[in-house]
Amino acid sequence: MSNVNKNTVIEKFVMGKEASDLIEDTISKVSSVVCSTMGTNGQFVIIQQGTSVKTTKDGATVARAIEFDNHHAERINRIISEAATKTEEECGDGTTTTIFLMEKLYKLMKKYPGYIRQKFIEQLVNFTIDNLTSQIIKIDTNSEILDHVARTTANRDTDISQTVTNLYREENGKIKIEVKEGSGVTDKVHKAQGRELPLSVSHPLFTKDGVGSPTTLKDTVFIMLNKHLRIESIEEQSKWWDTIRDIGNKFPKSNIVIAGSSVDDSFSNLIARMIKTFEVNIVPMKTNFGGSLGRELLGDIGAVLNSSVYNDIVEVDPEKLQQCTETVVVTMSRIVTGKQIGRAHV
Repeated sequence: MSNVNKNTVIEKFVMGKEASDLIEDTISKVSSVVCSTMGTNGQFVIIQQGTSVKTTKDGATVARAIEFDNHHAERINRIISEAATKTEEECGDGTTTTIFLMEKLYKLMKKYPGYIRQKFIEQLVNFTIDNLTSQIIKIDTNSEILDHVARTTANRDTDISQTVTNLYREENGKIKIEVKEGSGVTDKVHKAQGRELPLSVSHPLFTKDGVGSPTTLKDTVFIMLNKHLRIESIEEQSKWWDTIRDIGNKFPKSNIVIAGSSVDDSFSNLIARMIKTFEVNIVPMKTNFGGSLGRELLGDIGAVLNSSVYNDIVEVDPEKLQQCTETVVVTMSRIVTGKQIGRAHV
């Protein structure tokens, strides 16, 4: 039996009042910095990344830039930032408001402990959400209200708001917005064809010409696996063989993209044999990230590509899979899909 240093183990955890104080202090600091940018009178925040320095009052940018030296505080910060980032991805705005509400709700829950009280708070929150939902005004792309909304979310920057509204009207609202980091201090918006996602073809042999050229795919079935793709047993190989055969039968003449954190030679060899046997186009792709963060990122990518995230091939039910009808272009460095506006800090 090996000896365990108990002091070393205990130091990895923060408990009791110390943990409570750390959570409250971290939430307060993050909220203070991010919420200082709120509204038209919000303050600019100076961000230093490496040797570059820039100023911004975009709450999403500020939230992503915050880091803590204390690794416990940094973990709390990541949870806060994750919620804010999800809001931005789903709504296109509201990062600062999310963090503002998170702090208020945390303090409210702490002030009124106990199941009954907190259940009542939850009911009030749901009532407020329902009430706000009933007041939603759906804005047509030709409405003047769209211009007002764009100016508000662009912090009164008329150049950005005008570019966004023009693009919305040109594409009848069917666009996606992507944030990209630059090296300058000003925000700019430009139109770009294709949304880039962090998936790359694992080997040039699986591109259209076998040498790594960009390959266009349509009517594609995506299988996202939160694992390293390799074949470790005959049973696993058989499961892959059966699954791909069933997918090919359900979606004849379709493309199949299989994505994992990385791709082993054993898996590539199996894919090559299945392509010849089933006469179906299969493209293995890799993300180069794993763990809980990898699953979150895969989930976001899967939402765009109409795919769920699985831990293993045994979880994949071919009957429940769906095709992504949107045309995508796969390359040795990324996958590009859809139309978008790119908002670059350049």
